[in-house]
Amino acid sequence: MHSENGEPWLTIDQTDDEQTVGFATRFRQLHHSSTGDPDFSVVINLLNKYARQFRDTRTDQRLAILEQWKKARAQLMNRPLPNIVDRIVLERDNCTNIDDLAMYNDVNPDKIINLFNYGELIHFGKHSEDYEKMAEEPDIEAIEHNNFMQSMLGLVHLYFGFSEVIRSSTRLKRGPV
Repeated sequence: MHSENGEPWLTIDQTDDEQTVGFATRFRQLHHSSTGDPDFSVVINLLNKYARQFRDTRTDQRLAILEQWKKARAQLMNRPLPNIVDRIVLERDNCTNIDDLAMYNDVNPDKIINLFNYGELIHFGKHSEDYEKMAEEPDIEAIEHNNFMQSMLGLVHLYFGFSEVIRSSTRLKRGPV
C-alpha cells in the first residue's frame, strides 16, 4: 500500500500461481487431509490417545502440552498470526480500540484457506463462485491473496514447531535436508 498527497494505491507483487499452488498443496497435507495423510488433527489425536494410555508421573504434563498445541491451532484457525501478535501487544499496552488498530481483523484463516484452495488453486469447486466474484477486483484479490498466505504461514509455523516437539520427544534424528 502506498499513499501520496492523500491518494492511496496498491502495488501487487505476489508469488506465481505455480508456486502458490505448490505451497497450498503441501500445506494441505499438514493442515487437513481427506486421503489419510497424517495431518495435525490425526497426529495430535493419536498422541493424546497414547499419552492417556501410558501413565507415569509426567502423564498430566504431556496431556497439558498437547492441549496447549490444540488451543494454539484453534486460535490460528480463527485469526492470522500477525493479528494475534498485534492484539497481545495492544492489550499489553492497555489500548482501548484494539479492533481499530490490529491488522487482519476481518480475516478468518479457515474461511480464506478454503476459499483459495477449493475455489481456485487446488480444486475448482464448492467455493469457485465466491472466488470468481472476489477476483473481479484485482486489488481485492491481491489483498485476499496476502491474507491467504499470512493465514497459511502462521499455521505452517505451528505445524513445524509441533513436528520439532514430536521429534524431540521421540528422540528422532533429523535427516539430511
